[in-house]
Amino acid sequence: MNTTRRARLPLFLMFLAAACMLLPATVLAQGGPRHGGGPGHFTNPRHLVQHADKLELTENQQEKIRQLLEENRGEIHPLRETLRQEGETLREMMADDAVDRQQVFEQLDQVLDLEAQVKRKRTAMVLDVRDILDVDQRAQARELFEEKGQRMRNRGKERRQHRQQRQQRRGK
Repeated sequence: MNTTRRARLPLFLMFLAAACMLLPATVLAQGGPRHGGGPGHFTNPRHLVQHADKLELTENQQEKIRQLLEENRGEIHPLRETLRQEGETLREMMADDAVDRQQVFEQLDQVLDLEAQVKRKRTAMVLDVRDILDVDQRAQARELFEEKGQRMRNRGKERRQHRQQRQQRRGK
């Protein structure tokens, strides 16, 4: 009986690590703290430049936004790559039968710290971009992104309905 428990421990730890890695995704899906998509947020500052005409952005505003995006790309992309690599290391550690709990939790802390760094940088960038816009442009941008978010939610709902219909036709 005791050996059965030990055999299940790596599997349990693997599920625990997967749950910890999915936690940020579930927070985003539930409308929790995020870098975009909620009221008052811009889902992606790049989209502001794409909607420059609708928002009546001046050339100066567009240039400032582009500069911020470029500066942040140089900081965020390397962090995201490191995050990807460290996450992969954590998954490999969890798949190992001879897992060292202390090492796993140290690796998990490293992954969570990198996620926090990326989110802080993205949030700072969104705030910087937001400061470039005037009050009316912020309101227009908010409307544009809320409409886009609603369209995406509708598409997701339609996909789920189609998937359920296909499963019902197959007899599942």
